[in-house]
Amino acid sequence: MLPHQIRETSELIKRLPGIGPRQALRCAFYILRHPQDREDLKRALGMLDNVGNCAVCFRAISITPNSIDKKCSLCGDGKRIKNALCIVEEDVDIEQLEKSGAFKGLYFVLGGRFSLSQDPRRLNTEALKTRLTSDNTITEIILALSPTAEGNATALWLKQMIADATPHDVQVTRLGIGIPSGAEIEYADEETLKGALEHRS
Repeated sequence: MLPHQIRETSELIKRLPGIGPRQALRCAFYILRHPQDREDLKRALGMLDNVGNCAVCFRAISITPNSIDKKCSLCGDGKRIKNALCIVEEDVDIEQLEKSGAFKGLYFVLGGRFSLSQDPRRLNTEALKTRLTSDNTITEIILALSPTAEGNATALWLKQMIADATPHDVQVTRLGIGIPSGAEIEYADEETLKGALEHRS
């Protein structure tokens, strides 16, 4: 019989995406057997209290009690192309797309994708509507969503929402060839993402 502390730690780790029961148990035992890593992990988790969201794109940013600018470095970069907006599921997708070097516009983090098991209101859709209705400089929106069943359903919903929310003509495209169906964007390499951005349709 495992100690309840190990079982509880394992159950918490299992909540993380992509972690199964066996992996969670292995992680729990690793944390137990490596006290320095455990202390480092506790310190890092405490630092997450100082992370907030960009007021414009919802990307994760560091915040302090004296923070004045609530924009991330990309939204505050005057050299970015203002008329192109790339909608992604999570922050990690931005990191991968930036590594490709193929996109120079702005981003918006949706915060996930539609799922039958979760309330769609948990996504940043209302903030996206507000941004689209108030910003008439956007002429192209790229839906950089993973080509999974849920990603495709999210893309269909977003296309309709964009059509209803934008008072002017906006070209809506999706990533093109290069990313196989059912794959996750965060795991794609830079060259694959570069090709997908250049051949969007």
